[in-house]
Amino acid sequence: MGATLLGGGMFVGFVSALVGRRQQALLPDGSATPDPLLPQRVEELARAVAALQSHLEKPAGEVPVPPPVIEQLSAVSLRVAGLEQRIEEMAANPGALPPVDHVLAAVEQMVADKIEGIDERLSDQVRAIEELRKASTQTDSLLEKLLSAVETLTAQLPEREPGEAATDGQTAAAGRDYPIA
Repeated sequence: MGATLLGGGMFVGFVSALVGRRQQALLPDGSATPDPLLPQRVEELARAVAALQSHLEKPAGEVPVPPPVIEQLSAVSLRVAGLEQRIEEMAANPGALPPVDHVLAAVEQMVADKIEGIDERLSDQVRAIEELRKASTQTDSLLEKLLSAVETLTAQLPEREPGEAATDGQTAAAGRDYPIA
């Protein structure tokens, strides 16, 4: 019974290693490298399965096998058959990955979309900066006009000595000095 489990474990390990090597054998462009040892490995796998099967087919008198173990072995056998089928499919169809040209085209499209979005945001910011410049220029112009008007008004006021009384209907409030910021 222990030898059966050991054989099954070795088989699953071998299949895992075979799948791992198959995945490592892919080149960066997605194509598969020819593995010269693949037929030899498949033959070793077939021999291991045959040895496991012959061990299971020994007469019942030699090794008593309890029913739960038989159920587990049949479940493992089904799983192994599924793995064998999957390995055959992988070996028959190495082009499961998309071609490099398609991947590059998709990447270029994504980058172009991102750049277009950045360009739109940059254009919006340039427009906002221009509007701010115009508003600043208008504000400066209006401030200059205001200062000019205040200077003209102050020049038109008659100059009085400090201490003179207000005359000609001027109120005392008009004679006060207000600071101009």
